[in-house]
Amino acid sequence: GNAQEGPLWLHVDGATATAVGVLWNHGFDDDEAKVAGLARVLATCRLTRGRDAVPELLASGLHVGSDYALAFGVVPAGDVTRATRFLTALLEEEPASVSLSDDVIALAVARAALAADDAEFVYPGSVLLRRGRERLGRGTAVARPPAGSARAIARLTPDAVRQALREPVAVRIAGL
Repeated sequence: GNAQEGPLWLHVDGATATAVGVLWNHGFDDDEAKVAGLARVLATCRLTRGRDAVPELLASGLHVGSDYALAFGVVPAGDVTRATRFLTALLEEEPASVSLSDDVIALAVARAALAADDAEFVYPGSVLLRRGRERLGRGTAVARPPAGSARAIARLTPDAVRQALREPVAVRIAGL
């Protein structure tokens, strides 16, 4: 369900783990050109908050697409307390974003810039996708590299990231 309705929980008999996730309606194509790739930085910062709140997660990760960012965590089956704590940390706004140190944000920025650079120049599939997007989407957001611009990401300051974390974004929450 959406954030206003509360999370949607699906129980699977015999499951040994509970997975929870948050899907933000903000992906690479939603970023302005001057901050292309910000979506990955924000998702990484949010996931860092979740991992810090629940260091005993069985697994966690994120995926950022053209129009969404997804962060997930896995806890032992039925551990609603840890799952809720993880979700709460992912969704926190101020003052939680202040609790992310400049170093933590700088690391998120650096990792996102490296991932964008690799997607633009190293991985053959992403390189071909970038070239196709440049030609077919000339003059639009589609023409930008598929994982953002390493240069644009590298210019992000901790204060700019904190400000972006405060911006409201539609979300969906699910647990399994």
